[in-house]
Amino acid sequence: MSHRFAFSRFEALLVAAVLTLSGGSLLLARRLQSTTAASDTRRAPPLAERSLEAHDGRRPPPSEGDRDISGASSSEERGVPPASLAFAPVFAAPDGALHRHPLALPAPRTPSREVPATRSRRADSPWRYAGLCANGAGSDSASARKRYLDAFAAAEATEATVYVDEGVAEGYLAAVQHGLNWIPRSAKLFLGLDPEPPVIYVYRSAQALRAHACVNESAVAYYDGAIHLAVTLRGPGDLVRSLRHEYVHHALVSHRIQHPTWLQEGAAMVFAAEPWSSFRFDAPPLDLDHMVGAFPHGITKQSAEAFYGQAFAMVMLLRDLCAKRDGCNEAELVHALRDGSAEPETLFSWAIRRRAPNIYGSELSLLQDYVTRGFRLSPAAAEAARLQAGSP
Repeated sequence: MSHRFAFSRFEALLVAAVLTLSGGSLLLARRLQSTTAASDTRRAPPLAERSLEAHDGRRPPPSEGDRDISGASSSEERGVPPASLAFAPVFAAPDGALHRHPLALPAPRTPSREVPATRSRRADSPWRYAGLCANGAGSDSASARKRYLDAFAAAEATEATVYVDEGVAEGYLAAVQHGLNWIPRSAKLFLGLDPEPPVIYVYRSAQALRAHACVNESAVAYYDGAIHLAVTLRGPGDLVRSLRHEYVHHALVSHRIQHPTWLQEGAAMVFAAEPWSSFRFDAPPLDLDHMVGAFPHGITKQSAEAFYGQAFAMVMLLRDLCAKRDGCNEAELVHALRDGSAEPETLFSWAIRRRAPNIYGSELSLLQDYVTRGFRLSPAAAEAARLQAGSP
């Protein structure tokens, strides 16, 4: 018994030693795991921080062949020099061109070709976040932003509630007030929508606008449920052009139409009479899925230009396929989304079949041919559209 007792004691000591060693290994593993996590945190900023990264972009130069097809009915309404992003912020480049880039979730890059990507076809829309600060980004400055906007002075205006920053020259305010006399009526004809009058904030400078929002460092306007416009050196006419663009986002979003993005951006650019008809594809068109829900983010200037140029081209192609048929316009597209005739993913194909059902080829091949021809239909496409419209 004495021997068995001694053996049991030896066993106990051996087991204790093993447990001690195991516990030390486990503690070491936990420390290593904690160190690795901390290192990963330093390498990759949180999603909210990454969402503030934005791409640079550039608009093509104005073209003599640009057409004002916004629905403005007089030279006074259209008389804005052709110089002016997003479902969306508007960005100004040093050369005077403007860029509209909606803020969005970061997207992975495709190795073969860089394209705007989304987690799903319909990405989260930035318009529903104050200052476009999605995912809680910029929450620390939310109170400062509110204090800043609360200091704006109310200004007299029709069809809108306008607040003006200190230091905005009278000529800029007058341009906005005059624009509001006709822009809502033109937008109603253009989209078939009659939204509630928007709230508009006019900033004394682009720097002031950018300091109180989660937008690119070149932004001069954006929409987040209210219209935000910045005074620029290009004059009051440029301010009105931005107002025209952002008013389209207001009309669509306030009627719960956020997608497809190509309609949001293309329609806004067309309504604002922005000079995009000199755009040409330097690569195959982007997939239609990307044009439905993607918001360009963290991509190159060339890729951003491809996205916005294609959105403009898609709207222009559908407009030309109408062949001047009554009731065939952008308002028809909006109505199709509202009554369920088409979904954001199918709207482009639906409109082509409706406007030129006998046309041959894929939607993207038709679009590419249209842009290559300088925003003109091929003879076959024009004939198919003419027959559908019943024109002689």
